[in-house]
Amino acid sequence: MEALKKTSMACYRHGFGKRGFPLPSIMMAEPTKKRDVFEPHTGCRKTAFFNSLLIENNFRLTTEELKERMVKKQNRKGLFLVGALLLALPLAAGASELTDKCDKCHGKNGNSSDEKVPSIAGFSAATIEDILKQYKEGERPADKYKPKDGEETDMQAIAKKLSDAQIKEVAEFYAKQRFVPHKQPFDAKLAEKGAKVHKKKCEKCHSDGGSNPEDDAAILAGQWRAYLERQFDLISKREREVPKKMWKKFKKLKDKKKKALIEYYVSQQ
Repeated sequence: MEALKKTSMACYRHGFGKRGFPLPSIMMAEPTKKRDVFEPHTGCRKTAFFNSLLIENNFRLTTEELKERMVKKQNRKGLFLVGALLLALPLAAGASELTDKCDKCHGKNGNSSDEKVPSIAGFSAATIEDILKQYKEGERPADKYKPKDGEETDMQAIAKKLSDAQIKEVAEFYAKQRFVPHKQPFDAKLAEKGAKVHKKKCEKCHSDGGSNPEDDAAILAGQWRAYLERQFDLISKREREVPKKMWKKFKKLKDKKKKALIEYYVSQQ
């Protein structure tokens, strides 16, 4: 038994596994007719003896069975490595690069620091995909914007460069982030009036006061005032299309009620 242990250690150093199977990293020669066992190109003199001991006294496996097990082991290792690389690639070459660029305007992890730019963190993936596709197809108006240390651009120009797969990656990333309501001054009395308008006109589609991403609609509660005012203005002028059900209710709102609505959303901090 002691001799077997010494032989095992010697062969392990020359590229054999703990049970005598050649390691996948070693290039193997075809089994010789004389010994009918695998021998590595290392030239280890005890290799053949060690394998023959395993076959005769332990596993009693034929050469073909040994070869089959070795190939399966190599394939499993290869598939694991390839799978790990494929899982790593989208993050390394996809989402991280794209979201870093998005963060330049929309803030770290989608929480904006500029009142003209909406926070998109926490939006449902379906909502972000829909918005980006609207920009890509030119169905949604986009204002020109120049971030600090960046070039002027707009969301239509950006979205047109994105593939459907990239849009999906970006959407899934921001859907996992936490939306942080913006701290900004508001008129409490006007916000109270806006809450009543919201409950009557908007709560059905923008539940929980416009804060529920599961509605597959943009988060309104806690957004920047300037952004909300701009979007309300675009919708009022029919420069931005909205669902028919929304427009049917929105067009009946007087300016005072629109202002109250915005105040209500701003107040949710």
